[in-house]
Amino acid sequence: MKLIDYDGLSAPFPPNDIEWRVGHASKKTPPTCTLLAYLTARAVMDRLDAVVGPSNWQDAYSPGPDGGIMCSIAVWDGTKECWISKSDGAENTNIEAIKGGYSGAFKRAAVKWGIGRYLYSLGTEWHDIVEHFSAKRDGVDYIKVKVGSKWSWVKRPKLPSWALPERPKDPSWYDDQASFCSELSSNGLKYEDVASWCKEMGRPRPSRMDSTGRSRLLDYLNSKEGLDRFSSWRNG
Repeated sequence: MKLIDYDGLSAPFPPNDIEWRVGHASKKTPPTCTLLAYLTARAVMDRLDAVVGPSNWQDAYSPGPDGGIMCSIAVWDGTKECWISKSDGAENTNIEAIKGGYSGAFKRAAVKWGIGRYLYSLGTEWHDIVEHFSAKRDGVDYIKVKVGSKWSWVKRPKLPSWALPERPKDPSWYDDQASFCSELSSNGLKYEDVASWCKEMGRPRPSRMDSTGRSRLLDYLNSKEGLDRFSSWRNG
């Protein structure tokens, strides 16, 4: 029996898998714009295939309100031995209306499963617009965006650490896991709480640290300063 891997579904995507579109554009000189992050339907499909398996998810569509489209994504729950569905809808788009409506509804339903939901938490920043290709500087990663009716270029936004994929588990974790979790437990701490705290502090989860890093983390949590900071975060 296989549990649905919600953590795997909701995990951040590599930066190059993130697409960007213009939110608002200013008419100031030099021109600037805000950018909104989104995923392609293909990236969502790849995530479902990778996490739950190609044969363990399915999508279905039906007419939505005001001519829109509803999508339901069902994932097989091996523990309950049944399909669990989550649904959402979208309006048809101005370009390739039907195709855009299906894609939009599919991606919205995927957010109900946690796929790409973290992108909604990204802050709004203004970015300089480069209107001519010749003005691009070598060595800088630019993305092409449509501003009004013309195409321009903007530096690819730098994502915060919490919006980046985590590094793989350190090989030493498999030997240290039992003793590390046991020491946390003896101090009244839970691994998932500590892991979440580390991530919010911009640090890797303990399973991604090497043995030295985990030892330092335990020393810090055993200190008054470390325990006070962790307790303040947990109770905040």
